[in-house]
Amino acid sequence: MIDLTTQLRALYSPCELDPVAIGTYNCGTSIVVNGPAGSQVWPMQNQGEECAQPAPTVLQPGYGEEVTVSWNGELADPSSGTVTDAQAGQYQAFGTWTWSAGIGLDPYSFTGASEPFNIY
Repeated sequence: MIDLTTQLRALYSPCELDPVAIGTYNCGTSIVVNGPAGSQVWPMQNQGEECAQPAPTVLQPGYGEEVTVSWNGELADPSSGTVTDAQAGQYQAFGTWTWSAGIGLDPYSFTGASEPFNIY
């Protein structure tokens, strides 16, 4: 298993974090993995992701929230159902957070990238 963690921190002032379930996975927080070719390999297209919906809170400066999901290093082809191990190479995870900017306003969204990691 490969644990993938995404973090969101308040830097300078308190931040009200009220997650909004939107986007491809209808989650306030989602994590995807890109493979050696730079395209998304997990979850595969039309494959769901475990929804990581943090609870609403106020983040104080220097503090934050984090969400961790586990990837078994397998790739599932949604059309055939075939499951294979991820090929050797360099991968990178991307965590996206989406939260309310207030009533009637478009939500805030932030995507952060992990350091690249290798599968051998």
